[in-house]
Amino acid sequence: MLPSRPSGFRSFRVSPLVHLGMFACVAAGCATAGRARYDTLAASYRELEMPAMPARSHDDGELARGKLERAALVRAVLQRNPSVESAKQAFRAALARYRQAGAYDDPMAMVQIAPLSVASHDARFGYELGLRQAISLGGKRDARAQLALAEAEVQSADLRATRLRLGLTASQLYDDYCVATWSLTVAAEHAKIVSAVEANVVAGYASGRGGTRDALRAEAELARLQQQTVGLEADRDMLVAELNALLHRAPDAPLAPPPSAAELHAKDLPTASDSAATGPARRPDLEAADARVRAERARVALADDDFVPDLTLEASYNSMWDMPEHRFMAGVVMSIPLERERRKAALDEASATRAMSESDAARMHDEAASQIAVARRQVERAHQVIALLEERLLPIAQRRIEATRAGLSTEQNGVGDVLEAEHALRDVELELQAARADHEKRRAELDAALGTIPGLTGAEAVP
Repeated sequence: MLPSRPSGFRSFRVSPLVHLGMFACVAAGCATAGRARYDTLAASYRELEMPAMPARSHDDGELARGKLERAALVRAVLQRNPSVESAKQAFRAALARYRQAGAYDDPMAMVQIAPLSVASHDARFGYELGLRQAISLGGKRDARAQLALAEAEVQSADLRATRLRLGLTASQLYDDYCVATWSLTVAAEHAKIVSAVEANVVAGYASGRGGTRDALRAEAELARLQQQTVGLEADRDMLVAELNALLHRAPDAPLAPPPSAAELHAKDLPTASDSAATGPARRPDLEAADARVRAERARVALADDDFVPDLTLEASYNSMWDMPEHRFMAGVVMSIPLERERRKAALDEASATRAMSESDAARMHDEAASQIAVARRQVERAHQVIALLEERLLPIAQRRIEATRAGLSTEQNGVGDVLEAEHALRDVELELQAARADHEKRRAELDAALGTIPGLTGAEAVP
């Protein structure tokens, strides 16, 4: 059904003075509220002002030396990544559009002369001066300002969403980087175990105990470890390149290693119940959806106000009138909104778009609640997996390798038993490293779902 004729237009026809008085009061109140919202946005922009984005570099002492901490990496990404600067400038441009949208049109001045009177001896010099000012009625200026303000709020939320997304990406890449580095340590430790076994086999072979089969088996296991190490090193180098891209650095720029697994997991791992004890923060994507709803409502108001005519105030002085009382003229030019079908269609379109944005916002709020619930469950599951690996599977694998190595020296076990136990222990240790990283990733997803930047705490965690 097409929208009916707006009531504001009917009231204007009935009583112009009453309508203009009410409009002036409402517009003043809206302007005050809009200015307060603008001041809040401008203050948030100033708080987000950061030093100029560093030039793309090959080396940075802070990132290349010592141990790379998660928080330091996330901070560096938020400061250096070009996406943040791009979103920041879009926010700045939207704030500037608000200052333009509510302004009056510039007045128009007009000067005309009678050319034939310039050199005439019989007639005085003739000229006409004029001034014209367009005035929008029906709240059009306020609707344009509200639309620009809502769009600025969208850009503000998009900037915060960009920071949140980059923080999540950096945190999860950091976990992958940790796994690759820690896995290399595990592979190096197991290479020592297999080398010791191989040395034992060679010594036994020299003394007449054992044969070449055991030596070849140990050598083959060492080769497989070397193959695994090559793959892990390639994974680590690719992750360094991805992290450097986030940091706006050269792909091969050196990056400090992360702390060891023992250092990073010295404390008990937090569970999902430890996250955001004060409740979820404001999610930028939901704020953006709500701001888009406000923008579409402002478009509806603007389309509704298009039924109200526009005024142009005019004043002129014409020196060529013989009667002085006729030389000064003042008047009003009013547009006549006859194209009602076009205006009704525009209003219907704006109403439909508003309803669509409201539905999208409701859907996003529902999805956010679901994401939080799913993320909490994933954190709990990852915590349970780590507990199972640490408390049961890892101790069993460690006792098994100890028993088989002891049995090898007493010839109760063969080399194959030792290598099989070593392989099982290595798998459990690598699985544990991956599980710890997966737990941190799920924690980061929960933090992001709650609207806080992963890896940061306190005020820093607010996008």
